[in-house]
Amino acid sequence: MKRTNFFKTMLLVGLLGGSSVIISCGGGDDDEPSTIDPTKEIQPEEPTKDEAMSTEDLKARLEKIALEFMGEVPSSDFKEITDFFRSMDPYTEHSYWHSVEEWGDEIYNAGLKDLGTKGTETNKEYGWTEIINYTNYEALVAISNYKGHLTADKKAEKFNVTDANDLQISYKDDNNNDCLIKVEVSGKEAKVYLKHSDDYVDDKSDYKNKTITYGAKRIKEIWAIPENIKVTFTKSGKTVGKITMNTDISGLNGTDWDAAKGKLNTTVAFETATGYKFTFNQLSYEANKKTSASVILSKNNKNLLSMSIAGDISGIPSYNAAAFFSHDDAAWDGSKADMKSALVKVDVLGQLQIQGTIKDVRKFSDALQNASHNDGKEKAFKQYVTEANGYLDVNLFLDNKNVKQANVSFEPLKDGKYWYSEPVLNFFDGSSFAAFSAFFNKKDFKKVIDKFDSLSDGYSNLGK
Repeated sequence: MKRTNFFKTMLLVGLLGGSSVIISCGGGDDDEPSTIDPTKEIQPEEPTKDEAMSTEDLKARLEKIALEFMGEVPSSDFKEITDFFRSMDPYTEHSYWHSVEEWGDEIYNAGLKDLGTKGTETNKEYGWTEIINYTNYEALVAISNYKGHLTADKKAEKFNVTDANDLQISYKDDNNNDCLIKVEVSGKEAKVYLKHSDDYVDDKSDYKNKTITYGAKRIKEIWAIPENIKVTFTKSGKTVGKITMNTDISGLNGTDWDAAKGKLNTTVAFETATGYKFTFNQLSYEANKKTSASVILSKNNKNLLSMSIAGDISGIPSYNAAAFFSHDDAAWDGSKADMKSALVKVDVLGQLQIQGTIKDVRKFSDALQNASHNDGKEKAFKQYVTEANGYLDVNLFLDNKNVKQANVSFEPLKDGKYWYSEPVLNFFDGSSFAAFSAFFNKKDFKKVIDKFDSLSDGYSNLGK
């Protein structure tokens, strides 16, 4: 039985440009890879008879783009960083990590503050009565407080910790190379209530009366969110990778950050020594107003892939960050949350663009979900797919020109006794093809599929 959901659907739309992995980003040879504006859209125009490419010509162009993209990302370029991360595996075992946990607990407990208030909570379940006698605490958790040099001791199977003004973790890999992870924090900090938890300190069971009594520290964790975090990965003195995170803390409106009122602006970048840079931008979040986000993959300052989404959001309920991070479902009701006029953009090498608007994300997603729930009923399934298409306006462009070469919709298809939907490319010569089962077939795209299979094998073998 085939099932569809909104996120899978958007992934499929994203992959329309060149076989199963290829939808990517605008090119540029400037000193820095160009950023993208998720709110700026290509103004689509219907093609004239001379502008509309034939199906065969478009297939040839997409094949060229697909092969070029895959040629830019050979698995060998990621071997060095993959080997580094794999070299960390032995040191994540409990025998090693127990010493790190003890060191971290000492720092955490140093930030605990007894608020001087107590309480009792009683719960009944499965015939038992649970009594929690708790004391309220507050904990200030600041990354900047975690300072020390942690050095792996293979003989003792633990990390030795020495005092320092920064945080460094060092160990040796299987080839006896010196490996180092360095964490640097800078800028101002914003304090946000991020988590709550109970630390049970003792318990007493009364089996005769089916009662269990706990003593607990009820801890409210306040996290100090820094403006800048940098994590550097070094092997034998050479930097093999780096992660940087920059946050505009001015949008964090006080300790009890409210999703219905707050703002957030964060950028996270991951760079490798082989020239790749993955940048994740939370360009803008303003509660119940505008939001946008993008991801960019570049190589040696040339953009390979970019994807973005922007839209008007509404119905975000009032709740603090702790409700999310503590999995407090009772505090979150997203039944009315929605995004209207969501602009989705994907760009491959500056040569291929997929751009579209989803008029109402919730109704579009619900229609696809309802179709999947009726995959054994042809009439109902087709009606829901038609409904979903009514909210979708997605087009394919080439070379950032505003002339549409195809538009995208979903088509109901049957697999045995069940129905499923698949993205369809509709061309201006009157033809249309289901993207994966017909258009990107093994006959017309044999080179692309063979290249993709080879690329996948290479990535699967990384770190082995």
